[in-house]
Amino acid sequence: MINPRVDIAFKKIFGVEQNKDLLISLLNSIISEEDQVADVEILNPYNLQDFKNDKLSIVDIKAKNKLTGSYFLIEMQIADELHYHKRGLYGWAKFYGSQLAKSEDYDKLVKTIAIHILNFTFIDYEKHDGWRVYTPNKYHHRFVLSDKDSGVQVFKDIEIHTIELNKFQAINDKELGHIMPKISDMLDRWVAVLTKYDLLNSAQLPREINDPKIKKALEVMQEMDMTRVERDLYEGHLNFVRLEGEVFKKRFLDGMLKGKAEGKAEGLAEGKIEIAKNLLAQGLDHELIAKVTGLTEDEVTLLTKTE
Repeated sequence: MINPRVDIAFKKIFGVEQNKDLLISLLNSIISEEDQVADVEILNPYNLQDFKNDKLSIVDIKAKNKLTGSYFLIEMQIADELHYHKRGLYGWAKFYGSQLAKSEDYDKLVKTIAIHILNFTFIDYEKHDGWRVYTPNKYHHRFVLSDKDSGVQVFKDIEIHTIELNKFQAINDKELGHIMPKISDMLDRWVAVLTKYDLLNSAQLPREINDPKIKKALEVMQEMDMTRVERDLYEGHLNFVRLEGEVFKKRFLDGMLKGKAEGKAEGLAEGKIEIAKNLLAQGLDHELIAKVTGLTEDEVTLLTKTE
């Protein structure tokens, strides 16, 4: 079964015309009632070249609501980063600003909703003093601009959603009998697909998750055809997903928690090197390892000489 959290697989599942109904279902499970989608136009459909040129960790799907004209920016981010909160806001602002040509008026700007599906913890209520609501298992947050005192929303074009997969209530369960009672809505079903795909069979879906779109998504994952190049990219990025938790959390994120600038830089560098060594041991080529880790090919080659 293909891991849908790997960037290239996520884009092939939700970012192609023939699976547009899956993207619509995912969107509607996240956004508010007033923004529900009947049809979308995928603005950047799946293209293998995007993955051959870009570094790992963030993949996006840009779409437009055909009825209202509003835009969606959906990101799957498998690895944490130092300034995710700033990068996420910048990505929204850049996409929002790109709507206008030089001669166009501001009234041409339309609402842009960013959806960030995160494979890491972003909001930790235990580590931030003053946060009034303590909901450690809340994995979906919706951020909008509103007046601090009255709650009035005037700047309605900005909306950012975060979906923290590892906060899903059933994230640590290994048996369907324990998982299904914790599923209550369509977003729970999609998160179950993204995190518990290896336990699900499209031919025998439990009642709680038996939905035509979920069934189709699992069938797409089971039957996905990949070229040799796509398979190599997928396997390399899949290894990163597996190692990210073990290496980055141990070295890079621990360095961040110490609060020392040198710890952050050293932790990040050590994490990249550790992942590169693991991928070299599995026989992946130097160019792919460089793309996955952000190291240069010369740095990867040097690691082979220091072993």
